[in-house]
Amino acid sequence: MYRHRWNLKDNGDPMVTHSSVLQPMVWDGNNVILKIALINEEKQGNQLMVQWNGHGAAKVLLHDDNSILLEQLSGETALFQMAQNGEDDQATKILCDVARHLHSVESSAKLVLSPLKQWFNELFKAEEKDKALFSESASIARNLLESQINSTVLHGDLHHQNVLYSKEKGWLAIDPKGLYGENTYEFANLFCNPDHHVALIPGRLERLLDIVCNQTGIDRDRMLQWIVAYSALSASWSIQDGMDAALALSINAQALKLLS
Repeated sequence: MYRHRWNLKDNGDPMVTHSSVLQPMVWDGNNVILKIALINEEKQGNQLMVQWNGHGAAKVLLHDDNSILLEQLSGETALFQMAQNGEDDQATKILCDVARHLHSVESSAKLVLSPLKQWFNELFKAEEKDKALFSESASIARNLLESQINSTVLHGDLHHQNVLYSKEKGWLAIDPKGLYGENTYEFANLFCNPDHHVALIPGRLERLLDIVCNQTGIDRDRMLQWIVAYSALSASWSIQDGMDAALALSINAQALKLLS
């Protein structure tokens, strides 16, 4: 359908997940990515990409209600590799810069976004099943959600593999969730990424905490509380999906200890 409608030619094998289809294509002589949303969450993310219009994010060239056609970024320099190869601090600063850029873009009132309160429902469900594991973190999350400050449009899944490099435009975000809430939430994900080898290096959480707070002006204790809340949420997702929650639970325990 899109091949004819948008005059596209195949340029590689598609990647299909439960939530979207990604297909490398050629459009007007340029390498592009066709992203077809299969669930509402991805549709929200697509519309946010349209809203950003290339400011801090990959440029959307064409779009409809379900799909977007994106410029294809080279990815020659990868934040994931930087973090693994001794440039973790620099990768973190880049992610902070991208987040601030995205947060500065004025949003449309028509944009459909998921509120953070709704996003944390899975944590509160997990708390009901395992109070010993999640009760303290869920309580911190509730207090944060009831006292949100500096609320804005959020990417919602900003990490090393969702920011790619463009020689012409620098670092650009892809694959947002499309959330709305306190901007501090955006940075909490960084502490559980890019993988357990990097995230669990002794002293890494404290070091990145200083970097993020210095880069953003966020209060240290506030940031720690959001790390607790996010890592518990991440662990609840992993447990629900039958995956290993050890990384998220380890970051959660470290952040709780620093808070105390």
